[in-house]
Amino acid sequence: MKKRAQPAVTGAELNVLEQLWKGGEATIGELRDSLYPAGGNSKFATVQKLLARLVEKGLVQRRKHAANWVFRP
Repeated sequence: MKKRAQPAVTGAELNVLEQLWKGGEATIGELRDSLYPAGGNSKFATVQKLLARLVEKGLVQRRKHAANWVFRP
């Protein structure tokens, strides 16, 4: 049986994954608040982009809940 290669993960992506592993699932806003306590629109966009890359790599799943996307490892 052939093993699938694990996708490379950056340090910032690993930080997001660690938060999801601790909490199970979270919205972009919740992750922003835990990763960047000072907040800000640019930090929201940063977390959003990191999550998009993790979804593309198959490391994170997302589902729609009301008006928000909820992400889980």
